Amino acid sequence: LACALLHSYLKSPLHTARSYKPKTDRGFNHANINRSNVCKASITADETDNSGILSKIRSFLFPWTKKSVSSKSTTGISKPIESPSNAVLVLGATGKTGFKVVKKLLDSNRNVVVLARNETKAVELFSNLKGAKQLLKLISDVDVRQLGAMSSDDLKKKNVFEGVSQLVSCLGPDFSSSPAAASTSEEIDYKATTEVIQQFSAAVTSTSLQDTEKTLVNFSSPVRNLSQWSRLDDVLMGGSSSSKWKEVSWGDEGSTFCRWSGQLVTQGGGFCGSVVRSLPFDSQGFDGISITLRGDGNRFKFRLKPDDVGSQRSEFQYQAVFDTIPQRWMTVHLPFESFVSVRRNDVDYSAPQVNKGIAGGRMISLGLVFSRFDFNELPNPRCSPGAFQLDVASIGLYRSVRPSFVLVSSAGTERINRLSTPEQRQRDVPIVQLNPQGILNWKYKGEEALRLSGLPYTVIRATGLVTSPPAAPADSSNTSSNSNTALFSTVRRLEAHQGDTIAGRITRDELANLVAAALESPHSQGTTFEVRRDETESGKLSSPSEPNNWGGLAANGEEQDLDILFRGLVKDSDRVAASSWRRLPPFPIARDPPPPVTPERVQQILNDPRVQA
Repeated sequence: LACALLHSYLKSPLHTARSYKPKTDRGFNHANINRSNVCKASITADETDNSGILSKIRSFLFPWTKKSVSSKSTTGISKPIESPSNAVLVLGATGKTGFKVVKKLLDSNRNVVVLARNETKAVELFSNLKGAKQLLKLISDVDVRQLGAMSSDDLKKKNVFEGVSQLVSCLGPDFSSSPAAASTSEEIDYKATTEVIQQFSAAVTSTSLQDTEKTLVNFSSPVRNLSQWSRLDDVLMGGSSSSKWKEVSWGDEGSTFCRWSGQLVTQGGGFCGSVVRSLPFDSQGFDGISITLRGDGNRFKFRLKPDDVGSQRSEFQYQAVFDTIPQRWMTVHLPFESFVSVRRNDVDYSAPQVNKGIAGGRMISLGLVFSRFDFNELPNPRCSPGAFQLDVASIGLYRSVRPSFVLVSSAGTERINRLSTPEQRQRDVPIVQLNPQGILNWKYKGEEALRLSGLPYTVIRATGLVTSPPAAPADSSNTSSNSNTALFSTVRRLEAHQGDTIAGRITRDELANLVAAALESPHSQGTTFEVRRDETESGKLSSPSEPNNWGGLAANGEEQDLDILFRGLVKDSDRVAASSWRRLPPFPIARDPPPPVTPERVQQILNDPRVQA
């Protein structure tokens, strides 16, 4: 695709009308961006191909991507929502990828805001989408290329950011043969993206940039209700362990906390427990349990019971372990996915996640456990029998911040900035060698602007984008077409990598699913990663396919649990940290694009077997 874009660009008036003038600044500097210099050319989120070259290449490689005539409809969003809440603003929504993102968000019942220069075209494009009339707000006569130059008053008049809590950018340059419509990668991927980041940073509310908590038990308050806590020590099973609660003065600060302490005797049951049998609460919208505590170096467990009939049996519960540091106050976060379903001490691997069962997020009981066992009667490695104590100030629910800004970028952006000589680039993959309009360099500068903005963010670097084809006709005789159709119609597992070392492909539908999942996941926040589809035989997904937290299979259809994919990512802030489980190289300096390759060199690259394949 990049090769085809370069061909179209070299033949367009844009290439002949502009001379290449490399910038002198190295790296990102907000002060270098002047709002009055925001790009004047038209911006679309996808390329056009008036020269016909791109269409020919698409037809040859991907015959299913031929445009079909669609019937016009302008009724679907004739009465769009006026005041959305918790909405996602999608930039580049009329492009191929942006359209897929809008569709996926509407399918997920999210409010969506899109900007459009041409209202008639936008209404025709979005009107037949499911949920568009109820969930989609269309703001017309707004050109995204001018968004950065608009004052805050202008933005308020247009209500661009009204009710918007998250933003997805699918922007890209328009390599059109029309000078009036053409735009460059520098203008869009760097300057316009930077301006949008600055405008959104000024408009987004501070509450959406912070973690939130809800208190369930407050032992620092005047009323502590210790009487509601019941003992569940091993005396019930003939053991001799014991525990109790008491209030303790907290230094000279005048407040109090409560201490759970006792004696753990390994002969017999070998456990102590304390529970609140009836404390109904709804965990919907939260990520887990937070506990402010001071321990003695032992490993404890926190237990939960969902509010459903099956969980009311005394032997069934969910438990999550946490370690303590002697005499140190700390706040422990226990994500819901870390809770293990157990019957007595045996793990139930078939049970759903604690907040995804029949009861949803409704819980009925909580408590604490100190045991000589972890799970399945395996020993607790951080258990010191005898006297123990756990000081607790509060127990509550927490919700980690989600990404406010998701930027759809490209694989190769970091890679090209690590290469300093023409010889290094010539040995790399074709897209790095071609780098039409310096697109990889400008996209990387746009990424850097986001990473330095202070916004919670996710940068998704897509590998080669393809359009999911329809199913192949049963009587089709085109073997190549059938092979590609079968390949891209098959549901595949996605692979995430970091450090920009991979190549591959991903469909726009798969990318849209990933973007929607990233908006909802705390684990995607603060990460930059590349993604591709697994096209090996083992990469196929078949129902049932979605793993639960403990390795079992849940019958949820042909879907991958993308939150598990996000959990495996290293935060950008931890890329070079010694404590990181997987060290990554530091981000390179953002370099200006190298001089463009000559037409002769372009032809050599196009003859590369990797391109021909």
